[in-house]
Parts: sequence; C-alpha cells; structure tokens
Amino acid sequence: MLVVAALTGAVAWRWVAARPLNAWNRQPPTPPTTALAIAFGLFLTIPLAAGLAQSTGLAHPTFLGAAAAATAAMIVAFWAGMLPTARALVAGLVAAVVIVPTVFGVSVLATAAARLLGVDIDPTAHNAFDTILGGGPAAAAAITTSVVAVPILEEVVFRGFLHDAVRPLAGDRTRAGAVVTSLIVGTVFGLLHAAAVPPYMLPVLITLGVLLGLLREGLHTRGPLAHGRPGVAASVVVHVAFNALNVALAFAAR
Repeated sequence: MLVVAALTGAVAWRWVAARPLNAWNRQPPTPPTTALAIAFGLFLTIPLAAGLAQSTGLAHPTFLGAAAAATAAMIVAFWAGMLPTARALVAGLVAAVVIVPTVFGVSVLATAAARLLGVDIDPTAHNAFDTILGGGPAAAAAITTSVVAVPILEEVVFRGFLHDAVRPLAGDRTRAGAVVTSLIVGTVFGLLHAAAVPPYMLPVLITLGVLLGLLREGLHTRGPLAHGRPGVAASVVVHVAFNALNVALAFAAR
C-alpha cells in the first residue's frame, strides 16, 4: 500500500500538472460568494428535514435529513452544470481502484503511528458505525445515508461549489491553482469530520479529499459544456466505493 500511495501521488501530480492550460481556463459556473452560499444552504437542509421527520414521525430523521440534502444537492448541481457523463462515471470506477487502496494505506500508517504514540484505537473509527452495527431500521437508514446520500451531498458541496469558490483565489488560470485548490478543499473536508472520527483519522480523510479534488480537476470538461463539472460525478463514484467498503469491513470485523 505504501508503494501504491507513492505512485498515486506522483501520477496524480503528473496528470494535473501536465494537462494543457486551456483545460483549466474556465470560469466557475457560479460566483465564489454564490457558490459558498449554496454550499452552506445545502448543509442547512439536513437539520431542517431531520427536524421535520422527527416531528411527524414519517421517516428516520438521519435518513430523511441526508436524503433531502442529497436530493437538493443533485438539483442544484444539475442547475449549475455539474452534469455527469459516461466518461466521468467510468473514470470514477477506474479511479476508485487506485484511490481507495491508497487511502486505506494512509489509514494503516495513521493507525500504526497512533499506536506507537500510545493513543487508544477506536475499532469503528467513525461514530456512524455504532448505529450501522446496531441493527434494525436505524442501521438500514444509516447504511443508506452513508453509502448513497452522504457521498452525493459532500461531493457536490466540496468538490463542486466549495472547489469552485476557492479555485479563482488559488489561481483560476494556472495549473498549480488546481493542486492548491485540491489541497485547501481537501483539508477543509477532512477537518470538518473532526467530530465524527478520532483525531488520528483526520489525515486519512484529508488525503481522500485531496485526491478527489485532483480527480475532479483532471476531468475538467472541454467542449460545449463550458461550465460543466463532470469530475464531480467521478468523485461521487469514488466516495461511494470508499464508504461502501468501510461499511463492509465494519461488518466483517464485528
């Protein structure tokens, strides 16, 4: 896994830095301030829908909150031109074969380092797994949320609108700006999971976020969809694969 991680980093840098400049020379589909407002609004959908579910008893609050936010994310993403393409979906499947093992390799290193430092290791590594392994309707809702709704929501927010908001600030017309943007957004993505995972797992999620950002940039559209972001669809595929594998491993280790 260490070899895979090193090779992936080298290939990702080469892939991004070597692309023609016109592949990056696109304006974001929405202004940065609007992109930030949309991202914030999508996250607000979760507590609003969850509160409605809790008050009416029609559905599990966690599931309905995430499902509503994911649905809203897809609607806004299509409106902004983040249209999935067959190329992006296939690229997502191929990228998952590389990115997911790489991130798991970083996870092994982070866990080993934590053990050396005397840190207590949480076998579940994410508070959602307590619900998932608990069984019943709550577990089914948590699995669906983790594997489907959360990847869609987070990728549209982070690799979609937040990426578009940061990109002009990092250098919208430079290749290095693509890497800087991926680093910034990936770091924010990882740190915002601080309440859900142990501290030693944050570098793992930051690595995932950075690689997903590079994937999104590598699939930056050309041609008639001048404002399209098909790379977001690819990052959703990888995120789904990553979360699904984590759920499967949690059940296998039980």
